[in-house]
Amino acid sequence: MGVAISDWKLARAVAIAGEKLGEQVLGVVSGTALPIVMVNRLQKGDLDSRKALRALDKKYNIIIGQDIIKEYFVSEEEKNKDRKYKMAPKPEVLVNGTPEQKEKMTKLAIASAFTEVWLAKQGHSGPIGINELEKIQLMHLPTMLGGNDGRS
Repeated sequence: MGVAISDWKLARAVAIAGEKLGEQVLGVVSGTALPIVMVNRLQKGDLDSRKALRALDKKYNIIIGQDIIKEYFVSEEEKNKDRKYKMAPKPEVLVNGTPEQKEKMTKLAIASAFTEVWLAKQGHSGPIGINELEKIQLMHLPTMLGGNDGRS
């Protein structure tokens, strides 16, 4: 499975279809490069990701989502300006980055997994899973934490 091939929309549709058939069908989101996917979506003005990040903050009474929105979200008015996309940190910073880089990447990984699963869970009670790419093991722990939190 490639990056964002099975996104929250597909996983949600699969789970809803299973529910309509009276079957418990697992909707699966791709867990590969979720921080990069979310950062790119936010810079395209994605309101769904913004809504999910606000849900993360509300659920845990924190401001991680708000900070991510502030850094990466681009509104409709700003999209028309000649802007370059900001890059999300690379997973390697979890090993060789500064403490600030490690913290930022961990928060992005947790928030992006929460966002993807939370959006996939809206409007049904079917299960949602995350497909983790074994070659990118650095991201497993924060992705599993965020994804698990997004289910409830």
